[in-house]
Amino acid sequence: MVLSSTFALANSQNMSVKTSIDSTSIYIGDQTLLHLDLQQDKGDIIQLPYFADTITNGIQVIKTGKPDTVDMGNNRIQVKLDYLITSFDSGLYYIPPFPVIKGQDTVWSNDLGLKVMTFNVEDTTHGAFFDIKPVYKAPFVFSDYLYILWSLLALAAIILIIIYARKQLKKRKEGQGSEIVVPLLPADVEALQALEQVKNDKLWQNGREKEYYTRITDALRRYLERRFGIFAMEMTTSEIMSELKRFPEAKEVQDQLRSVFETADFVKFAKMRPIADENELNLSRAMIIVNKTKVVEEKEPAEEKEETSKSANE
Repeated sequence: MVLSSTFALANSQNMSVKTSIDSTSIYIGDQTLLHLDLQQDKGDIIQLPYFADTITNGIQVIKTGKPDTVDMGNNRIQVKLDYLITSFDSGLYYIPPFPVIKGQDTVWSNDLGLKVMTFNVEDTTHGAFFDIKPVYKAPFVFSDYLYILWSLLALAAIILIIIYARKQLKKRKEGQGSEIVVPLLPADVEALQALEQVKNDKLWQNGREKEYYTRITDALRRYLERRFGIFAMEMTTSEIMSELKRFPEAKEVQDQLRSVFETADFVKFAKMRPIADENELNLSRAMIIVNKTKVVEEKEPAEEKEETSKSANE
């Protein structure tokens, strides 16, 4: 064993390889380093020995280090490589020489020996045997339970959101059942009220001609949409006039309607400022257009007879 652990030197074509081991005897499961020392010329391409998991039967490789290169001068370098080894079976092991390949040649290192020993269970010289220690309770660390706290908070938030959503949905359903539907005013009544409000607001008198004509034309456009079923709010003046040709009841007011819209276009886009009489006239024209085209409900015969009787009595 002692002789086999000494360094062996093999020479071939200016290359030498030797192996050594830190300890020639270890206990089962202990680890030791096995060293490979290679000296060669610079520029030589060599192949170092590689072991996947075992060097030989019974000796396992835990880790293979990285080659360490040292410049020795005179165009020579030294390459060192370490293997961390262990064994889990007792016995005397023979470590064969390591091959290092250079081209077609192979250079072999020296061989080594390793003794793996085990404890004698009957030997109590190292101390008395003790029973297995009891299980220790780990100390309480608040951060270890933070994930539980966050999980509970997230669950509580989800439950609250679900409860709130259900209450809102219930209120909406109840509100839909008790919703008060306000009937729309007749188209002509709505338009005339809007035009009357424009008159009361005295817009053009305060230099707000653009707003004055915008509100007049908007009231007329909404009226035409409801009265004739055309999309007057999205149409130009010429498109509105073209659509109204399909309705005989609108023929009488086409000239007045065109005049109001064209004046409004000049005010809004050309910044024209009509005189006071023209402003009043266009508002009156708008009211006349509504009154002349509004839907007149037919009276029941009984109502006509009652009105006739009232007229006769009077």
